[in-house]
Amino acid sequence: MKYIWGSLFAGILALGFINAFIIRFSRAGDFLVIFHIVLTVALLLRYKKGLREILLLAFLARVMLMVWDLNLSFIFLLPNSGADTEMYYSYAQQVSRNVPMLLENIRGGPYSKIVGTVFWFTGISRMLGQYINVLLGLSVVVIVHRITGMLKLSERSRRITLLLAAFFPNTMVMSAIFLREIFPTFFVAASLYYFCRWFLRPRMPDMIFSLLMLALASIFHSGVVGIFLGYAYAFLFYKHRAKRFAFSARSVSSFLVLAGVVYLATNVFQEQLFGKFRNIDEIEDVYQTANTRLGGSVYLKGMEITNLWQFFLYGPVKMLYFLAAPMPWDWRGGMDIFTFFADSMFYLYVIVMLFRNRKLLGERKPLIRALALMLLGAVIIFGIGVSNAGTAVRHRQKLIPIMLVSLGIVMDCKVGVWTRFGVKNRGLFHQPTDSLRWRDKIREEIL
Repeated sequence: MKYIWGSLFAGILALGFINAFIIRFSRAGDFLVIFHIVLTVALLLRYKKGLREILLLAFLARVMLMVWDLNLSFIFLLPNSGADTEMYYSYAQQVSRNVPMLLENIRGGPYSKIVGTVFWFTGISRMLGQYINVLLGLSVVVIVHRITGMLKLSERSRRITLLLAAFFPNTMVMSAIFLREIFPTFFVAASLYYFCRWFLRPRMPDMIFSLLMLALASIFHSGVVGIFLGYAYAFLFYKHRAKRFAFSARSVSSFLVLAGVVYLATNVFQEQLFGKFRNIDEIEDVYQTANTRLGGSVYLKGMEITNLWQFFLYGPVKMLYFLAAPMPWDWRGGMDIFTFFADSMFYLYVIVMLFRNRKLLGERKPLIRALALMLLGAVIIFGIGVSNAGTAVRHRQKLIPIMLVSLGIVMDCKVGVWTRFGVKNRGLFHQPTDSLRWRDKIREEIL
């Protein structure tokens, strides 16, 4: 991917030079995208067999969705494309024409500022703005695949995880339209990559980069700061030599302090700490936002959170809705039904798999515990702050790298624990029932 990104940056700088000193082309950005698509296809063909086909299809699928959104949206409008995408595009254009707006607090936030800066170099090209999202989406696929390789998962688990990362419907759409969502997803994936490197081999640069990438993700949406709960737990308690978590009074107190700081930063003092990065649908005060009702896909209309007691009482329900919305009883049509089965079911399935197979994880249990806390921290913040199915679908997509890696680990451990005892596996998600003695042996090993 470094050659793909390097060539795109070189093209942007070249266009900036041409526009500034030679002649300004109105469609230069579009021509750059067309040329770079051909170049990217050529570069992807250099990957090894098996991987290159999936990456190539993932890239071309996102390009086709981008082209559809740009030229054929009058036939069918892609999910989440519409008012918000037009808002981000409008502010990006304004930034490109008025550079001092980079220092102002605009509604389009950092996403519009970044794309607007690119437009300042190349000229306004919506295709180029969306193409950057396409490459970010492809980068997420590559990063997830590298993480599963780093963790030495089985080829079958890696292949399934790669296919899900490449062709998960909501992620494909988010990386093809003019929306900010794929930016925090990319930085969450990069942060997870460095965290896993640290988990396997403790090095300070990896810890710093994992936190830096998470901070960059939080610039686009402060809700992802909840992922830090899992980071803090691992950084404070995990002992690499013993390959387990160890607790002391000092480390526990430090963890509680850090957890409190994250809660205050994302809920109580968010305006002071993250105010300049706020955008159209970011989390405001936790109680106020939990009661805000926007759009036709609102859920839990009668549930209000006005105090700490209601926070703990209703919080789990809102967290469940955040992961599963739109619920069957809230369906309004075919799109809601498709979203539930193509998106919501995946998140619910991963959570169930983590819970049901927690005793089969073996030496990977500490990592899964850290990943689960990352998900818990983020789902708490997003769950309490979101009451709209459409917004939930957009925000939970930011957690897809963690979900995919967790699922890959569970699949790998679930298959591995049976094959160690010579039992023939009859399906990736099917536990063999050849003989009770095998179950007894496995149960003895686990306990």
